[in-house]
Amino acid sequence: MTLGTPLALLLSLIAIPIVIFYILKVRLRRVTVSTNLFWNQIFEEKPPKSLWQNLRYWLSLLAQLLILACLVLAIADPILSWQAKGARRIVLVMDTSASMQADDIDPTRFEAAKRAAERILDGVREQDQVALLAAGKSPEVVLGMGNHVPSLRRALFDLKPVDTPANLEAAIALAKQLIGDSPNGDSSNRQVVVFTDQPQPPIQNPSNDSQPQGSRATATPPASIDVRYQVFGSNASNVGITQFQTRRSLVDAIGYEILVEVHNASDEPIQCRLEIELEQRPVDILPLKLAANETWSRVLEKTSLEGGVLKASLSQFESDAGEDRSSSNKLVVDDVAWAILPARVIQPVMIVSPGNLFLQKVFEANPLVRVTVAKQMPSSWPENTVIVLHKQMPEPLPPNPLFIIDPDTSTSLFQVDGMIDNPLVTEQDKESPLMTHVRLDNVLLPNTKKLIFLTDTAKSVASSVNNEPIFASLMHEDKKAIVLGANLEQSDLAFRTVFPILASNAIAWFSGQSGELSLSISGGEKTTLGSSIALASSSDKDREDLWLVSPSLQVRRQSGRTVGPLKETGVWELVQWEAAPEGESSTGSRSSNRPSVETLRTSGKLLERYTVNLESSSETDLRSPEVTEKASLDSTIASWFSYPPWYYLAILVGLLLVLEWGMYQRRVLA
Repeated sequence: MTLGTPLALLLSLIAIPIVIFYILKVRLRRVTVSTNLFWNQIFEEKPPKSLWQNLRYWLSLLAQLLILACLVLAIADPILSWQAKGARRIVLVMDTSASMQADDIDPTRFEAAKRAAERILDGVREQDQVALLAAGKSPEVVLGMGNHVPSLRRALFDLKPVDTPANLEAAIALAKQLIGDSPNGDSSNRQVVVFTDQPQPPIQNPSNDSQPQGSRATATPPASIDVRYQVFGSNASNVGITQFQTRRSLVDAIGYEILVEVHNASDEPIQCRLEIELEQRPVDILPLKLAANETWSRVLEKTSLEGGVLKASLSQFESDAGEDRSSSNKLVVDDVAWAILPARVIQPVMIVSPGNLFLQKVFEANPLVRVTVAKQMPSSWPENTVIVLHKQMPEPLPPNPLFIIDPDTSTSLFQVDGMIDNPLVTEQDKESPLMTHVRLDNVLLPNTKKLIFLTDTAKSVASSVNNEPIFASLMHEDKKAIVLGANLEQSDLAFRTVFPILASNAIAWFSGQSGELSLSISGGEKTTLGSSIALASSSDKDREDLWLVSPSLQVRRQSGRTVGPLKETGVWELVQWEAAPEGESSTGSRSSNRPSVETLRTSGKLLERYTVNLESSSETDLRSPEVTEKASLDSTIASWFSYPPWYYLAILVGLLLVLEWGMYQRRVLA
């Protein structure tokens, strides 16, 4: 036996004053009376003392000393050797993945798993150590090793499933690290219990303790950790959206493409309807007929100048016979998916040209361009405008993005060194966004200007057989610039379909809107802040904050450039909100330290939106074995003698107190 607090034995010195008080005799007070006659009669009638009357004082003393001894031992916390040897280390691994939200088990798979875990907590003994671990996209320790059952119950009650896949292998590996090695060399008291809806992995070679699959092997080595599974599920059917992404078209100025994938995770054919909306406006409705275990995938091409949130949803589930199957779709989190469609920005363009109808019309045909035409050089250049200079060159060049075509004179960027009679384009930069869907090798380009560039930033996009640049990109005062040496009047470039594509590529290159892609995030993943977001400066750090608003309207502070992990499907919002000055009382002021959703949406600035989808075929497939029997832990229900010794000592103290009180009362009455 060992003591948890050996210094508590010093409290036994309290026995000294107890003994002294019992040995000391009470000094009687002398009182003068008129006669002793009555006292003598009482003394003569007093019966002789019995053995009990002689011993009760010493028994009372013994009872109080026993009470003291029990209290001292209880405070010293004795630990018996057989109890220390039988102490268990248990880790409960709760699968918190999206499929645990399925309601094929009443009320859900996760709630059934929590009830099973509570039954194990009912059998936790005082010397046991138990930890709680959540197995989502990445494992998380909810509560470390301890034996305070109320804390374990509260942590288990607060645990919720999330919209992410599960990584049970990593969770079991972390659970084994929490358990560690047994201090007494006994491995039979180390256990990992996994509550999941995934089928138990097949038994592997149990010689490697790092593989949880070998936990049920009969030849488990002494150093292994017992891994047991409780599986909750059924052969439930489900249909879900496993992929949903969108991007702007590389060809159509206002077009966009939608990639959507739907998986039928059932053993029967199912008919359903896929609805796609853009900002709550219908975009498309597709009836689907999916065979058993079929995955349907399409790329849909649509057009829209405006951007916003795209939403895809599944509804009207039916069998081939027309029977309603809506109730058999047991998981709803994968019935809806979201994506962000970037909005197109109207780009102002000023054309300065002595007159070329083809040049003007090719820009006016672009719905993303607002064109103004000038035949003479303006006195001032408008801001945020792309300047198209045809033939005549001003001095100095305007501090704007420039598209220079067929220059007559040299500038600070290049020198015009004669003509190239009939150049043949042989080299094109296929990686350049300016040359997307553009080929100039079969275009006639007589009297093309021969250009010698005077800046190191110049990069040839298309050049002739003699490496003479015909089309080039460069930087001009930190602004983008393009130079095309072709003569539009004498070449056939203006009559080719390649010319409007080239002009469209140029506008998209200037505005940075070429095939924008805003990826939807898989549940549980992280993302980074966009480069366009300017974080508050150090001087304003106390006044400006970034806040994340979840799809369930929960608000949390965003710090750093990494966002996430995002564990809830839907649309997340990143809002910049300037708090009220210190001491100012207003809704969502700094005094409350957390603004409300209404405050953020009325007085905050929306910076970015992120869409999170489940996008997991394994989570959509709910088919798993029927719910298994509860995991049988050795001595699951705590026995009476499994409590610590101080528990019994405290009971003994109570009994001795009752005994000593009874003896005291009898002594007084006698």
